[in-house]
Amino acid sequence: MNKDLLYIESIRDCLERIAEYTAAGKQAFLDSRLIQDGVIRNLEVIGEATKNLSSELREANPGSWLSAKNPVRLICVA
Repeated sequence: MNKDLLYIESIRDCLERIAEYTAAGKQAFLDSRLIQDGVIRNLEVIGEATKNLSSELREANPGSWLSAKNPVRLICVA
């Protein structure tokens, strides 16, 4: 299996976990260190996975989050 595909699947899984952890809303997130830690850890995993994506994949997708220098920042700001 292509390594890029493994990284993208990992990113997708982390995003799904973050959505699950934050489903109760902003206040639940702010009130729970456990939820905060889970979200932060998954953002770290996303950051590592995006660093490992191939330059070929980045170049083949100009203008997408894949070509961003820091895709995690795009997620956090959005």
